[in-house]
Amino acid sequence: MSKLSQQKFKAANIIETTFNKENILSLLEILNIVTFDSINIINEIIHSHNNKSILCDIPNDSCIGENQILLNFKQGQATVDQVYNAIYQLGAECQKRIIAFTGGNCWDDKVNPSADMDTVKCLVDNMNRFDLNIYLVQMVYDSTSSICDYEILAEPSHPKFSTAECPSKEKFTEAKFWEVYFWGYNNIIEATPFEFGFDSKSKFSQCFPIGDLELETKWTDEGAIIRIGDTSDNKYVLGDIWDDMIDEIQDMFRGCAMELLIQAGETFKLTVKVFDKPIGDLVGMPWQEKMHYAGLLWSKFIQFQGFIEKALQDLKKNSEEISNDNTKIMSHL
Repeated sequence: MSKLSQQKFKAANIIETTFNKENILSLLEILNIVTFDSINIINEIIHSHNNKSILCDIPNDSCIGENQILLNFKQGQATVDQVYNAIYQLGAECQKRIIAFTGGNCWDDKVNPSADMDTVKCLVDNMNRFDLNIYLVQMVYDSTSSICDYEILAEPSHPKFSTAECPSKEKFTEAKFWEVYFWGYNNIIEATPFEFGFDSKSKFSQCFPIGDLELETKWTDEGAIIRIGDTSDNKYVLGDIWDDMIDEIQDMFRGCAMELLIQAGETFKLTVKVFDKPIGDLVGMPWQEKMHYAGLLWSKFIQFQGFIEKALQDLKKNSEEISNDNTKIMSHL
């Protein structure tokens, strides 16, 4: 049996053991969700060899009606996709959502930046502000026993907002793109992804000042853009760069639409559309594709940043040379 096959076989055994009714009831009791002796499992969904979900009904405390609970279990690290699934997909109609994982690394966790316990914990804490009742639990599994132990890493507290104010799946996807794949993977921000939270009104972009210019990239429903503009009201630098290096800039962004903003005869803002695709199109895409787009946008941003920095240095050098020449001419008069 190959190493990968062994991993899949081990994961399947752990999942089957974890999802016996005894362990599910034990977990629900530890989380103070249920004190009854039985649950009604209404659906079981196998997402992959190491990820499985169960939907179950339990009686309300008032004994009137039932609560629907989602339990999503993954062998290895917890992932952002588990949270997305619990809120917007399989667990969309549930009253409580439990995300469980074993820790350690499965074969694809090591290359997936969204498979990280701290990242998922920050995300769960943020989403629980919207009264979503999400629990994050690490399972401690002993292969010699059929009983699991649990460590509760995150659980609902007093919500600040209503469920109706929860960010849309498009906004969630946008936040995930920036927090995990653009900023997080490239170590741009020294913070755990989602540490500072987000909501439906959050806006995401990357800005970088370069002398009297400001470089910015963002991805909205209108597509992904890179924009650069003058920040000084009386000093137009971008126009000089555009006039001197138009061919190089157009070659760098070959195939991309460009828009110049000209005021009083001076070019002071340039916008390049890198992708026509709206950010919402990333919804439901595998993490590998999100990471691919983040890499493309990041590489273009960094390439253009380096180009502009060198262009400014060349402009300064040329200006100094002209000034020196003028000084020599004046000294000979």
